[in-house]
Amino acid sequence: MQKLDLKCQPSTLETMGVRKRYLKTLDFVNSIPNSGNVLSIGGESVVDVKIAQEAALKHYYTEGDLDHPGWKVAGEHPGRFDNVFIFEVIEHLVNPLLMLEELKRYIDRDTQIFISYPKSFLEKYMSPKHFHEMDVDRFEYMIDKAGYKIETATSITTYFDKWYYPITGIRPLLKTITFDWYFKHHVRHFFLVKLI
Repeated sequence: MQKLDLKCQPSTLETMGVRKRYLKTLDFVNSIPNSGNVLSIGGESVVDVKIAQEAALKHYYTEGDLDHPGWKVAGEHPGRFDNVFIFEVIEHLVNPLLMLEELKRYIDRDTQIFISYPKSFLEKYMSPKHFHEMDVDRFEYMIDKAGYKIETATSITTYFDKWYYPITGIRPLLKTITFDWYFKHHVRHFFLVKLI
């Protein structure tokens, strides 16, 4: 069993694009009470850890393969969580519905579940490590099918890390001309979800 590698190292938070996404995510989760705990789905992400620190939440994370039954929370944990972060994970899973079903072992109706994923556009713009880049309608259907309800939804856009990105080489220039920079993971959907 291998933890999902979300490619976000501590130094990654210093890049402007990730920093912008972090700040937008922090704005979105501002409804978290400054007490309790949070479970990060998909391993220990530097973004999740930082947000948990900002909100003074005790932080836990998962281990195991999220596409199979039996993944668990790493180490000693309270058994039930007040908050859950599923940031940039859904699109990496072959079976996100199974993960949402398995999550019910650790939550109750008061648990706040924060989810984000990149906007779906065209298959040609889909990352090779993504299995599900859903539009909002398909996401809402999946959430309903899993027995959850959406409390709040929003979208954010982040742009280039640096204003001069288009002139840093041939690939960045081509990405700019073809709008690849926009369609490929610069729009994020955010949802606050709870059990029905």
